[in-house]
Amino acid sequence: MEGAFIIEPEWKSPEINKINSESELIELTQDKNISSVVDPILYIKKDLFEMRHPSEVNDKSIEDEFYRDIDEQGFAYGNWVYYPWNSTIVRLPESDDYYDLRTFRNRNLITKDEQVILRSKKIAAFGLSVGSNVVDNLTLSGIGDEYLLSDPDRLSPINLNRIRLIGCTGLGLLKTTITGRRIAELDPYLTQQHFSNGYNSETDDILRRERPDAIIEEVDNLEIKSKLRNIAKELGVPLIMVGDAGDKVILDIERHDLGQTSIFNGKLSKREIELLTSGQASKRDQEGIFMKLIGINNLSPRLIQSSMLRGQELAGFPQLGTTAGVAGAVASVALREIFLGRDVPSGTRPAMDIRKTVGSSAPTNMSENIQIFKDLVNYRKK
Repeated sequence: MEGAFIIEPEWKSPEINKINSESELIELTQDKNISSVVDPILYIKKDLFEMRHPSEVNDKSIEDEFYRDIDEQGFAYGNWVYYPWNSTIVRLPESDDYYDLRTFRNRNLITKDEQVILRSKKIAAFGLSVGSNVVDNLTLSGIGDEYLLSDPDRLSPINLNRIRLIGCTGLGLLKTTITGRRIAELDPYLTQQHFSNGYNSETDDILRRERPDAIIEEVDNLEIKSKLRNIAKELGVPLIMVGDAGDKVILDIERHDLGQTSIFNGKLSKREIELLTSGQASKRDQEGIFMKLIGINNLSPRLIQSSMLRGQELAGFPQLGTTAGVAGAVASVALREIFLGRDVPSGTRPAMDIRKTVGSSAPTNMSENIQIFKDLVNYRKK
């Protein structure tokens, strides 16, 4: 891959193998030093029969004839997929049959014709903490056949409260690798490009060449947020950002494909956008912009308190895995509806408060809230 993005050597795509006999399978396992062979052919046959003959599932003669056609192919049926990161081989149907099988239970909440549309999309995802949850849900839903995954960070222990794709065995791996492995284990036929340098001076040229159908923006850097919106507007593609603020999920949709929105949905002034894009925004500028983007009403007292403790008792911005999980589902549904041509206008949606959904009382009382806001006033003065 040319340019600023580098495909990391730790990422290796699954290998799709054709095998005609048991001896060839044995040879492959020895050649690759395979530790596990998974052959779910019984379940594949059963599910394929139910999918193709739903009205004849109780007809044993038709079922036997269907199974016979597959059995006669022997080891040649389907593909044997080698996953190099766990030394495993799995037999799967051909790409189209496999896709139909893994999305079959979506129907007809999502029709077959709609699934064809969703499958054809190319999606660029920047930021793979909350973003990994978005990509995971998109893949589960059968949305996208090509992913551009971008994040310069590696998994550390403090990420394990919200990145569900892997456990402690993934510590030290690039987040692109972790997300890539997860979606490859869901569907090895997906095309992936891994960009480990994140956003830099050449990113826009790469996006112009690749022309994704949508951009998922989940980065922390405000300058990069601004630049990604500029290129989304230039390319005329929708940009989705889903934020997590404590127990609240905040969804921003920018329909640059329809030309119906301004960058950041008009939340920021022209001067503020110029400050961000130029990299000239001071720390105080960034704090004010950050509050505008999230919305002061969406900052809970505990979240405000936590932000004031950064650099003292805390480091980084506090996040909850439960909120990140819901955020991934919400963003996935938003992209699904956009791709299917439904009326999904630009704008920021009212925050979804998970805690209120379950009917919980507030974690802080009135006197605690008053004290926190007094502390905030003093903090801002300093």
